[in-house]
Amino acid sequence: MRSSLKYLLALPLLGLLLQMQGCGTCGFDCSDGNDNEAAASLTLSFSDAPLEDLKEVVIEVSAIEFRRDNLDPIVVETFDLATSSGRESFKIDLLQFPGIQSQEILTGLTVPADFYDEIFIEILSGDVNHSYVLDDEDMSRVINVDDSGLLLSGRQVDAENQDITVEFGLARALKFNANDDTYTLDEEGVRVVQDSLDPSLGGIVDEDLFTAAVECDDMEDGDNAWNRVYLYEGTGLDLDSLGDVFTEGAAGSAGKIAPYAASTLTLGPNGWQFSFGYLPSGGYTLAFSCNAQEDDARTVQDITIPLPADQVVQLSLSTQENVSCDLELQESPRC
Repeated sequence: MRSSLKYLLALPLLGLLLQMQGCGTCGFDCSDGNDNEAAASLTLSFSDAPLEDLKEVVIEVSAIEFRRDNLDPIVVETFDLATSSGRESFKIDLLQFPGIQSQEILTGLTVPADFYDEIFIEILSGDVNHSYVLDDEDMSRVINVDDSGLLLSGRQVDAENQDITVEFGLARALKFNANDDTYTLDEEGVRVVQDSLDPSLGGIVDEDLFTAAVECDDMEDGDNAWNRVYLYEGTGLDLDSLGDVFTEGAAGSAGKIAPYAASTLTLGPNGWQFSFGYLPSGGYTLAFSCNAQEDDARTVQDITIPLPADQVVQLSLSTQENVSCDLELQESPRC
């Protein structure tokens, strides 16, 4: 017996459900009726952590492969949308799908319970008609993806229902190329997580913090591009070593602690908010900076973190726990 594989996209809000049914080729007989092989019902989602100053981050996916050691991969390479069938690719604006809300986009593929070493997401790139960024000046910039896609670490899929999400941490994964005004999307910051078990963390940031430090008092009213919340693995860290986002081996990174994730702020009904989804259980250090406008995905910018200096907190996250931390002026973060 085998059971259905489902792909989901994570949505920021409950909204119109766009269903896609998928078919593809399999590294086994998809309909052989072999009841001796354990089955798994798998749900795969896409989610992201958004960036400032970008209106759209669109990728066109042409295939998804689930790879097992010494076996042919399970390949999904045609997609049926609600409005058309037999599509050989589909586009996703990642900025429309943050958070942990999910939308089903592909069903009907059966998989055996097994360890899948790798998940490969094939992406059409190098052409603004396929994958692109739309910036705050409404200019479309090409997204390039090396090796035709993203090769991600796999997961164990047991003989039970499981929810798995591909989390695009765009603050680390999306890199601007100043020499030709293009972007590169790579695996750094893209994670495969089991979202039914993983804890999440979020909260509200007091707008008064945006200009609470001398370094930030030039920020214009309503300008949120300077502000980020950083999350580091571990507690008891040397606060002087907390680094901004950078690639491994970047100049000036010696002794710096790279953030596990970075969150920009979005305006919600209760104020400016941040969120981190699909986190491994364990201890973390959360810190805010009101002077992060120069942060990028490649280089060390020596951004002061935390800023103001009291906007840092240590916390522990447990399985299936949703933790709220609010950052307020003249108070330490409350979790």
